[in-house]
Amino acid sequence: MFHNLWKEYMEKEWKEFGKVVEGLLPKPVVRVIPVGATIESKAKILAFEDVREIVNQARSLAVTRCTCRVIDGKCGKPLEICIQVNRAAEYAIHRGTGRAITKEEAISLLHQAEKEGLLHIADNRQNVDHIICNCCRDCCMNWRLPNPHKFVDPSRFQAVVNAEDCLGCQTCLERCFFEAIAIDGDEPKARVNPARCVGCGLCTLTCPTEAITLKEVRPPEVIPV
Repeated sequence: MFHNLWKEYMEKEWKEFGKVVEGLLPKPVVRVIPVGATIESKAKILAFEDVREIVNQARSLAVTRCTCRVIDGKCGKPLEICIQVNRAAEYAIHRGTGRAITKEEAISLLHQAEKEGLLHIADNRQNVDHIICNCCRDCCMNWRLPNPHKFVDPSRFQAVVNAEDCLGCQTCLERCFFEAIAIDGDEPKARVNPARCVGCGLCTLTCPTEAITLKEVRPPEVIPV
């Protein structure tokens, strides 16, 4: 019964209430963490924006079912894939809402999430001590808001395309949550809209020629301490 009521709330009321929430937030509460993707060599990936390093440095880890997909479930993506970190892990294990996992299991879950095209989300601060969500585009409450960029900060990176290597195969279009990539031009090539790209790196993982990489476009200071 509760799940049905929550689903009805998300479909009918969340967008309007979300506008109020967005107006009250001093800054987005969560941020995108890029996948283990190709980064331009001049860029430096810091520990708090490397999802695997966050796992490696964690004191304790647990996995729980994705609340959004439990409630909605329209996408068919994996359910038991949200990773709890440190205090959140201990809380989930104590309550029985999650199970303890090893670092190796957590890394395997991250790989599965990336293969499924799920986007990594964490607290919008340098100390990740809560959760690594693995979000789909259909069920996650973040993307149902009128302006999700007010609720979710992008990573420090942005997808760029090497036109010479791009085949125009459109594989990247299927991976992008935000319609940040288009195939156009006299000789169809992928083009990235910087205003829409959140720097998640999902598009880089399936590019057959590795024509898409992530470029550093924001300084480390944009991530709150």
